[in-house]
Amino acid sequence: MNQNSRSSTKPNAGQFPKGRSGNPSGRPKTTRAPQTSTFDIVIEKTLTVLLAGGGTREITLEEALQQQTFQKALKGDRKAQRDVLKWIRKREAWRAKNAPAPWPKITRQISPDPDNADAALLILGIAAHDPARADLGLKRAQLLLEQSAD
Repeated sequence: MNQNSRSSTKPNAGQFPKGRSGNPSGRPKTTRAPQTSTFDIVIEKTLTVLLAGGGTREITLEEALQQQTFQKALKGDRKAQRDVLKWIRKREAWRAKNAPAPWPKITRQISPDPDNADAALLILGIAAHDPARADLGLKRAQLLLEQSAD
């Protein structure tokens, strides 16, 4: 074997020893600004739509695409129907999560006793006892409506 074999020579000064990285810190971190996709830019555009009544209305491209998908679903397009059903499920899930609490049930309590109303009429001065009908012997007092002083 030759005395000048590579194994006995000194390693190159520019090389790192075996098992040691040349960049221990790793690749430097860079901060990238979030890039908006072309689709997001296009979807935010507005369109002017002619209404059936003769007017016009501004709608977003997203709303126009939703309307088109809805029309296709009504015509029987299976993919459009799946998309519309997905929208409905998404909306129902949102409503279940964010819906306000239901109103408390309101119960009416009506007194079946007409004497309560008679007493109120007497207190308010709307009616007075009718002496002409007092001798009829009925269970309830007979009232006579008072004329207003207006």
